[in-house]
Amino acid sequence: MRSSLKESGSVNSRVALIKRSSRMFKEIPVDDTHVYAFKASGKLTDADYQALIPRVEEILQQETPISLLIKLEDFEGWEAKAAWDDFKFGVKHQQDFARIAVLGENSMEHWMTMIGNTFVDTEVRYFDTSQSQQALQWLSQVTNRIERDSYAGYRHILLATDFSEHSERALHRAQELALVSNANLTLLHVVDDLMMPGEFYDLATDIELEKTLLEVAHQRMDELVATVNIGNLKAEVITGNPGHAITHYAHEHDVDLIVIGSHGRRGIERLLGSSVNSVLHNASCDVLMVRL
Repeated sequence: MRSSLKESGSVNSRVALIKRSSRMFKEIPVDDTHVYAFKASGKLTDADYQALIPRVEEILQQETPISLLIKLEDFEGWEAKAAWDDFKFGVKHQQDFARIAVLGENSMEHWMTMIGNTFVDTEVRYFDTSQSQQALQWLSQVTNRIERDSYAGYRHILLATDFSEHSERALHRAQELALVSNANLTLLHVVDDLMMPGEFYDLATDIELEKTLLEVAHQRMDELVATVNIGNLKAEVITGNPGHAITHYAHEHDVDLIVIGSHGRRGIERLLGSSVNSVLHNASCDVLMVRL
């Protein structure tokens, strides 16, 4: 802030302004990318506000959008001109702020936050000072979205396949997207544990059946891999409940797109429909459902 103020005014006025500004505004370090925090105290004059602007503009020149945490401590409001300048700055830069969280101490500060929120598109939310962690979590939700959206394309695409001839369409779609995005492509088949008899057969029979199902699945997967012409390819065969297994695998392996067909080879619409529905509602990444 000191270097930004050297551009205008006398040395004495700059020193006085910096000293006063240090009482009014203090930048608070935050261990979160794209989130910046300031503490405001006392009564805000226009001179105080103008001393803060260069730092905020410096941040905005480095990256946008950002999220702000404003902590009000013994805050006594602001002068009319400072309030007007704050309003103009907010309107001018509203596209540069993703979210603004205000940590306040009383109902008046809550009311002021609500009034300010009606004039800008930026999401502004009030939190009590005891809710600092909740405020940071709210700001971090947008931080994660910013980091995700800053990359133009998918990095890891997961195709969930049941090896049916209908699922070839989903494979083609996944392959096209992987080539366009230069993404890794994983082919995943889940051997449904509902197909295993469990209590209806003895343990030896159960193990033998599971082994057979897995052997067949691996063979089918090898055949499928041979048809895919892409470099960053991986194939996996696992067991479990299909819906849960797919979403769990995607979460554990940083998948950002799941491609899945809407029905499969067994023709049990209710069962397969529930698997697709489970993926759609529980996946933490994007899901592309290809109608087969």
